[in-house]
Amino acid sequence: MSFVPQNQMSNENISDNQHKPSIHSILENDRSSFQKVLTGKLYLQIVPTATEMKHMNRILTNHFFGNQIFNEKRYPTVQEKQDLAIKILEAFPHLEKTRMTPEAPKESYFFWKSGGKESGYHTGIIETRISNMRKDVAPENRLFRRKKTPTNVIPMESMYENAACIAMLTPVPQNGRAISNGMAACFEIHKFILQKKTTEKTDIIMRTFPHFLQFEGTLVQQAFERIHPQYNQQANLGKFLSLGLMLETDWIEVEDKHVRGALRVMKKLTNRGIRRTICNSNLSLAEITAAPLIQWIKPLNNKTDFETVEHQLNQITHPEPRIICVSTVFTKGNLFIVFKKNILPCGNDSIRAIDVLLKLFAVFGINVPPLLKKFYDIVSIYVYKISIVCRSNTVAALCSRFRELDESPSETPTHLLSLN
Repeated sequence: MSFVPQNQMSNENISDNQHKPSIHSILENDRSSFQKVLTGKLYLQIVPTATEMKHMNRILTNHFFGNQIFNEKRYPTVQEKQDLAIKILEAFPHLEKTRMTPEAPKESYFFWKSGGKESGYHTGIIETRISNMRKDVAPENRLFRRKKTPTNVIPMESMYENAACIAMLTPVPQNGRAISNGMAACFEIHKFILQKKTTEKTDIIMRTFPHFLQFEGTLVQQAFERIHPQYNQQANLGKFLSLGLMLETDWIEVEDKHVRGALRVMKKLTNRGIRRTICNSNLSLAEITAAPLIQWIKPLNNKTDFETVEHQLNQITHPEPRIICVSTVFTKGNLFIVFKKNILPCGNDSIRAIDVLLKLFAVFGINVPPLLKKFYDIVSIYVYKISIVCRSNTVAALCSRFRELDESPSETPTHLLSLN
């Protein structure tokens, strides 16, 4: 006997007034492996994993909209997608926990008109699935066939000449303003390179704008804001990392409180199922856990800190972007960011180093490593505010937790600085 809640409606109207089977009956009649999720989680009021939620969404969108898209040649309206999202929540009220932000509608994980904005693209797994279904429609049957127009604007030759002149300037403080302004004026070249579908784009950017490795990452921060004009100008990464200290009690041995806060946030954002590559078997478990963000290396005799990092980098074939701290394990020291054999000195300011590390992925067209992805996502959403879409329930939940900590009247910045 199938379980049907008392508030389950017998009739559901999604796209018209015709009688349609209930959400429960559709899922119960599906013959795939989803039955285990239905009886083992949904009927027990447990929120399924992201993969299982996508499976359920695929079943329902195919049922309600498959024939409409492929045979009737009609795409679902905003209201139809919204209705389906609401019906899913009516069938399984506990899925309200999946809402994207505390202020978002309860069905926002499934469908959110314009992503909560006044206009723009819609978000949610229903919208994503329907977009993928539209791609499977034969080109001649598509309702909206846009003309292909060139999206890449090719920079003028004179701009390349200006970029070459900027690259020849000596990276000293006296030339800092000229280099910064010149690179901003040549942003079209930077953007053009980023649009290239090649794994060599980082090397091309570095050859064109070698000063990215100077001035402790300031030029990287400026380029990031050009790439993301909606960037939150009031972003306070230091406050975010201080709030992170309140999440866990681990990493007490890490001397720098901002690094400690970042590591505690990363621990809260578990990365189960992702394999860690250990390049150095002499590292402790704590060092291996911290390595996606930061790695400590001891200074070498008769070598500068930069030469020490360079020596370490030469021992690794494909190093993932991370911070290198030249000091004994867990203590403060000079910080360097390494990525693709490049070394970017960041002084001893850990907030700056973490900020530049997270921003260089967009600036150089580098994929965020899997073990750093959730940390990158939560900073992008909560601090930088360059994104509102989060497909990770863990990240969304932690965003809510940060809002609670941030709005708590009992916690002040002065108090946070004294936390372990």
